[in-house]
Amino acid sequence: MNIAHKKNFLVVLLFVMCLTCLANGQTVQVALDDVEQLKVLVSSREDVRKVLSNYNTTFDDDHYQSFSNDAVDIQVTYSSGTCSEDESDEYDYEDQWKVGKWVVTRVEMTIDVPTKLENIRVGLKGFSRNLRYPDTPNSMVIFNKSRGLAIKTDDGFVENIIFFPARTKTNLLCENTSRVRDFYSREKWFPKSRPYDYACILVNMPANVTDFLLSATEVEATNSKRISVTTVAMDPENDVLTYTYTISAGQISGVGARVVWDLTGVSPGTYSISVGVNDGVGIIGKTMSKSVVVK
Repeated sequence: MNIAHKKNFLVVLLFVMCLTCLANGQTVQVALDDVEQLKVLVSSREDVRKVLSNYNTTFDDDHYQSFSNDAVDIQVTYSSGTCSEDESDEYDYEDQWKVGKWVVTRVEMTIDVPTKLENIRVGLKGFSRNLRYPDTPNSMVIFNKSRGLAIKTDDGFVENIIFFPARTKTNLLCENTSRVRDFYSREKWFPKSRPYDYACILVNMPANVTDFLLSATEVEATNSKRISVTTVAMDPENDVLTYTYTISAGQISGVGARVVWDLTGVSPGTYSISVGVNDGVGIIGKTMSKSVVVK
């Protein structure tokens, strides 16, 4: 293929891509027009059923429903009808608003086809912009808390469109919602403690010891003083774990989740053993300890 042909090919390819994005934008716009018929803190589950009757219901459990077609996935959250007795997290949308049961509290559209922001009809006057990830200037969350609308983009393409209660509705918040009130009071989308899109930043979760078993808790001089030790641990990311045992007397034989605590020659008394697991960043999760009596 000569240079002229290559240029023509690239022009045609770009033209096809533009047409595809435009067509996708039109398809997404239809879904957006449907979703905009739903009113947060007003519309009911029955309203949702009528408006989204042409979509596939892919998930329906408790106070969440998901609908989809080839272009979008739509998740609808409903109120539980009661306020949480505990401090409500910023993302517990079902039990933080003083509205009736099965009233819509949030709608989030996930866009499944490449769609440029400029190819959907959303007026962005008065919207703020925050980076979603550090050192990624083309990934933004564009939002207006007074309007109750946010759009997450990546490299100019729309990933999510979120409808949430407008700032003027905070009088309907439950009492235990200080984190939610903080969301509405601050100008930025993300809090200082989590300044970027939490769902997409790799954060190590600590490994925890969940059970700690000893073959005996009492040993006598006339019997064996070797105790089998079994540790059960869990790491959310399934990282390789290193087991660390700390003892007040005797010695540990073996490594890993199954070891032997040898108390041979130890004087009568009460001795302790503890265990922690390291997933590569230190022992920062839950540890366990137990005691053994030597008679």
